This record gives sequence, structure tokens and C-alpha cells, in this order.
Amino acid sequence: MPRVGQARKRDGNEHIIINALCDIGLIPFQISGKGMPDLLVYDPWANRGPAWQPIEVKNGKGKLTPE
Repeated sequence: MPRVGQARKRDGNEHIIINALCDIGLIPFQISGKGMPDLLVYDPWANRGPAWQPIEVKNGKGKLTPE
């Protein structure tokens, strides 16, 4: 799976989410950067609406930043 952006600490549960997304045929990309979501997910079978979805991963203790 491609990683785009600068290296940073990832949430411990992110690999579980990535595996689940791959299991249902979606293609997740790990991205990094201030104000960026953790994952950008591509749906190759989307027949309406955006094929790309941003996902912010939290482990229950993290909090969203204003960015």
C-alpha cells in the first residue's frame, strides 16, 4: 500500500482498518501532513458519487485538530 507525505506516528488500530478495507476490495493510501486525513480510500467500483473518500483514524483517545 502506498504511503504519501511525511512520516509520522500512526494509530495502533490503523492496520486493522486498512486490512478490512482491502478485504472488501477498496484501495487505501496512507497519507500524512498537517490538516490531512490518515487515509485516502479509492473505490474502483463506485458508480455514483466520489470514488475517493478521506478517512480519519482515531483509537478512542485521540482528538481531532481544527485542521
